[in-house]
Amino acid sequence: SANWGTIYYNEKSDKSRKMAEDIGQRRGLKVSARKLRVLDFSPPKHLDSVFVEEGVVTNKGNLALATAVSFEQAAAKEKGDHDAALVLETEDHARARGAKPIAELAGFGMSSDAFHWTQPAREGAIGSMHQACAMAGALDEADILISAHGTGTPLNDSNEAQAINALFGSRTKTHKVIATKSAHGHLIGASTALQAALGLTALRLGRAPPILNYLGPDPECDLDFVTGEPRSISSRTLLVNSFAFGGLNTSIIFRSMNHGS
Repeated sequence: SANWGTIYYNEKSDKSRKMAEDIGQRRGLKVSARKLRVLDFSPPKHLDSVFVEEGVVTNKGNLALATAVSFEQAAAKEKGDHDAALVLETEDHARARGAKPIAELAGFGMSSDAFHWTQPAREGAIGSMHQACAMAGALDEADILISAHGTGTPLNDSNEAQAINALFGSRTKTHKVIATKSAHGHLIGASTALQAALGLTALRLGRAPPILNYLGPDPECDLDFVTGEPRSISSRTLLVNSFAFGGLNTSIIFRSMNHGS
């Protein structure tokens, strides 16, 4: 129930209300209170700082903005403000300092198709995913969790879905697809780090988080999306896509090293 003319705020937060009223007055937008609930993989403990309600995404006590609907009609175009960090080191170095490795960086791919300032090109997305999967030896795998770029825009989402179908062919529907921007919004340069962290958490827990604000299937996006409720998964491999303006595309493959622990 996205509405670009309305700003929503947490009804229990006076700070949120004041922020919403200030922005609403400056931008000429309506202001409305919402009761917010917790978003999570399963019990509300893994992502307890994120709240959602009918297309609204916010941190505790902060302003919640109405979001757009698209990736299978899912919210993601709204900007987010979150962060994540991954430590990359050799396995020997990690174990020598007593750390338990989360995952192996198994492959990565990059392409620069220079197709358009903002519009995506299917060939560029295929190129980065193919490089990453080939490096990781994952082209013929039958169970990959795909964390889609999933911006919630018709051009990007249909392009990404078609690229995934073109790359994996008859095995496409064996791969589960998540789009976490529907929960945390678009973080621009920080998106890939957070998507990787959430995707690796999904592999570890064996549960994939659903795409929020899903309103129904789109024939342009024919993939096995995780929607409605968290879904049990047995995937050990994660593919994370990040496709930027100007045709700059990256894809990363991780393999879980502590599945179920």
